[in-house]
Amino acid sequence: MMHNTFRLCLIFDLLIIVVWSQRGEGGGGGGRRGAGGAKECSVACKIAGYVALAIVLISFLITCIVWLMHLISRITRGKPKHKNTKFVNELSVINLNLKNYFPDGDWSSLYYQSYDWHRPYRLSLKFNHQTSTVSGQGTDEVGSYTICGVFSSENLCMGLTKRYKLGTGNPSENLGHSVVTIHLTWNQARDQFEGKWYVRTKKYHAKNIFKLKFEGILYV
Repeated sequence: MMHNTFRLCLIFDLLIIVVWSQRGEGGGGGGRRGAGGAKECSVACKIAGYVALAIVLISFLITCIVWLMHLISRITRGKPKHKNTKFVNELSVINLNLKNYFPDGDWSSLYYQSYDWHRPYRLSLKFNHQTSTVSGQGTDEVGSYTICGVFSSENLCMGLTKRYKLGTGNPSENLGHSVVTIHLTWNQARDQFEGKWYVRTKKYHAKNIFKLKFEGILYV
């Protein structure tokens, strides 16, 4: 769609140039005309020409700016601002008590995509507090997946990466992609982690809301 709009704007600009150049070349053999009338026509034509040229240049400049903004949007869409490790370490220290915000067990995830909330899905997570890493697995409407990532007990945030298992769930959505990045921070008022998910594949680029809440201790 954007490519067609860009082409139409260029064609429009070129048509204005062609029409005006043909108009400027005409009017050479029309009989006897007064010198004063010819001068007035010449001045008026020049002014009109400058106005037309200015319109073309402004139109072309606006088209280029819009195209550049669209290109930047395509490049950055679905891409998180920071890597997981940098994300969990960039916030200021806010955990001033001894509560464990990262217990092993069952968690539920809720995310917003395609103008709709996708129901809470259960997943299990295990946190290694010595290495500040997290691993787990779960299943949603796309398919079964594994999770790995990092967390910060000081900043109360997580940076997770989802990897879907090819051949599970919805074959039209499950591409076996490992580019689902999730960045979450603790929301004290709602007693859960909240943030955004980011997806970037050859066919799909997007980001939106993601929520993660602890449900209970994992029993083995």
